[in-house]
Amino acid sequence: MLLKVIISAYILVGGSFFEVLASPKVDHKIKVMTFNVENLFDTKHDEGKEDWDYLPASIKQSKSHKKHCSKKKGRRKQSCLKLDWNHKVLEFKMAQLASVILSVNDGKGPDLLIMPEIENEAVLKTFQKKFLAKAAYTSSVLIEGPDRRGIDVAMLSRLPLLSKPRIHPVAFKKAKLKYEGSTRPILEAKFKLPNGETLTSFGVHFPSPGHPHGTRVEAFQILKNLMDEASKNSELVLAAGDFNVKAGEDSRVYRQMAAPDLLVSHLVGCDLCLGTNYFKPADSWSFLDAIVVHKKSPWVINSNSVKIISNKLNTNTKGRPKRFNYHKKSGVSDHLPIMMTLERK
Repeated sequence: MLLKVIISAYILVGGSFFEVLASPKVDHKIKVMTFNVENLFDTKHDEGKEDWDYLPASIKQSKSHKKHCSKKKGRRKQSCLKLDWNHKVLEFKMAQLASVILSVNDGKGPDLLIMPEIENEAVLKTFQKKFLAKAAYTSSVLIEGPDRRGIDVAMLSRLPLLSKPRIHPVAFKKAKLKYEGSTRPILEAKFKLPNGETLTSFGVHFPSPGHPHGTRVEAFQILKNLMDEASKNSELVLAAGDFNVKAGEDSRVYRQMAAPDLLVSHLVGCDLCLGTNYFKPADSWSFLDAIVVHKKSPWVINSNSVKIISNKLNTNTKGRPKRFNYHKKSGVSDHLPIMMTLERK
């Protein structure tokens, strides 16, 4: 809600007093969304990356490609051998994603968009310029990390960048990954807020639930330390992305670890929301994705604004995420985006 404060004063002119009204003060606000876009790969192989699934069928006929696929099993092997990830498929995927993102904020999308699972800067730029042109994003952030599959975290924003973005490695001292090379560094970018203050934004994609719980705990602690440090020089500090915190870990991570210093999107608002991801084998919803805001900030979350973005395009008849399926010409991602509005106190 915009608040207007009118300040009046009286001045003496020619022996008479005249009332002078100051310009109304408008409180500032920004809209933030995080959306795991599920495997937004281009159609080319990136050297040193395990992106063999996401290539055109014409390339997959070679002996060398089939050799790479032989290391996989089950559904992943079939995808590696037979998925025809061509330019037409990629464009349809991006069009589906864009329709969901632009369904908010009067067709403009959020002011800051944080997206895990984008392969590289090239596919991000195409997505930004060709499919999200209506959003008029001027800042684009992606730094290549060490993930073996080649997926990274990206940011798009209408807020101007204040400095060169950077990444922070997630190094585990106690816990151990089940699969080496399968976590992403934490992305950091600083933006100029509408009132001239500084926003430090962190983008995350923590180890999946297939890894031990301790890996997510350590990753979250590293993030908290970074946010605490950033809060010394930034008026607003937030982090968003895929925390991969499943339902059984929600209390231990979001409530126990985060709550003392951070505000968590689905704990502040979204009371009737089930989650951003549905795991069918366990018939369980989880907030794998979230937005967390440092409490040491004059910016606050509008609790009524926290919501899951769902519609016929990205959810099925039961309200569950509808994964992208090119053959059926349907679906978007296995995650639903979560969004909130932040307002200046």
